[in-house]
Amino acid sequence: MLHKNLIAGEWVGDDASANVNPSNTDEVVGEYARASADHMLAAIAAA
Repeated sequence: MLHKNLIAGEWVGDDASANVNPSNTDEVVGEYARASADHMLAAIAAA
């Protein structure tokens, strides 16, 4: 499941990065959206 970023009431992010369990590197804990520079600026403006 891809966990997206909530920015200004909208879920955004399509590019994902896997979060791997450091004690069991065969286990992926989850997939998390990467934020672009534009996403960062939108989040700052919405805050």
